[in-house]
Order: sequence, then structure tokens, then C-alpha cells
Amino acid sequence: MNGAHDVGGMQTFGPVDPHDDGRAFHAGWEGRTFAISLILPAQGVYNLDEFRDRRERIPPPAFLAKPYFDLWLTSVEALAVEKGLVTREELERRAAELRGAAPPEPARTGPDELAGRLLRSVFHGEPARRDGPAPRFSPGDRVRARDLHPGGHIRMPRYVRGRTGTVVLGHGCFVLPDASAEGRVVPEPLYTVRFEARDLWGPQAREGDGVRVDLWESYLEPGEG
Repeated sequence: MNGAHDVGGMQTFGPVDPHDDGRAFHAGWEGRTFAISLILPAQGVYNLDEFRDRRERIPPPAFLAKPYFDLWLTSVEALAVEKGLVTREELERRAAELRGAAPPEPARTGPDELAGRLLRSVFHGEPARRDGPAPRFSPGDRVRARDLHPGGHIRMPRYVRGRTGTVVLGHGCFVLPDASAEGRVVPEPLYTVRFEARDLWGPQAREGDGVRVDLWESYLEPGEG
């Protein structure tokens, strides 16, 4: 979908502040939100693409106003209600009970199987490759990013849609995020495609610069030249 999350190439947002104070979280609730967002998928409640899809559905004014981890929390709450873990009324009632009070300390126990899996996932990742169809394109092929504007999740930024680039790598088959956001597993060839910066940004871009974007096969069609 076209939403406030897809800001690549947009202007007037001001400079990016590269300052890093070394802290992953700046408030306790951010760390707890991060933990919850890992625990629920690890137990099969939702997948990463469902999580991204719900975040992208946040209305633009709210999306741009919320702190980063508030976007995560809003998405987790929406999925928890949608999946039947809790009702919206229960969430609001519990929030009212805790408002202004110190959050309770969670019970601390030794490492367990779930905690071990989460740590491995955070530090080493999870296998995402799948068996699937043979690739249609090869390195060196010219391809055009299709001008797609779906109403749901898609892992193709707006600024490459309709543009022509060159396949530089083929990665094998990975689950198509669009289908995964709907709870379906559809393996599809994935490619890295290089786009010339001037084809994306115009003559003000420096000649010879380029952008590499990972794109699934259904996002692409044969290009010219």
C-alpha cells in the first residue's frame, strides 16, 4: 500500500540525525514492546509480514506523530485483538489500571526453550529460503519494476516502480511478503536489482551512483535495452 511508511525519495522531512547515544531503548516500555513483538511470532500468533502490514495501515497523521516503538506497540495491539488473544476493551481497561502507576516487575526465571530460541533468532536470524519455481531472470537481465499499487503489504518502494534496472544477483526462492501478510506461504524467486541513480532522481543525482533493491519476481517484468 502507499502510506506514510514508504518515505524513500520523499523531500521536506529535513536532515537525518546520525547521532547515536548507544542505547537501544530510551524508556522501559520500548524494551518490553520489543520483547512482546518477538514472543508472539515465536509462538505462532502472527508473522513478520502481518506485523509490517498492520504498522503500514496506521493512518499517516498518527504514523508520523508516533515514536518508533509506539508504531510497534500499536501493531501488536491490533494483531492481538485480531487474533483473539485479548479484546480492545480488555486492553483499554488494563491500560487505565496501570496509568500513572509503576509497571509491575515481571517474574524472573531462568532461561527456557522459548527464551533460547528468541536469543538465537535475534542474534543469528531465521532461515527464510524455500524450495520454489525456477527463476525467470538471470544476472545481467534488464528488468522493469511493475507499477503496482496494492491495497495491502508489498516490499517494493514507490520510487522504483515503473523504473528499469539490471539484475545483479539471484538469491533463490523466498516467501513472498504480500502473500505472507495474508497468512499464505508462496515461495518466489528473489533478485537484487540495480537502478541508476539518475533514472530514479533525475540529473541532479551523481553520475555512476546507483541503488540496489531486493525485489520478488512478481514485482518485475522484462525491461528494454
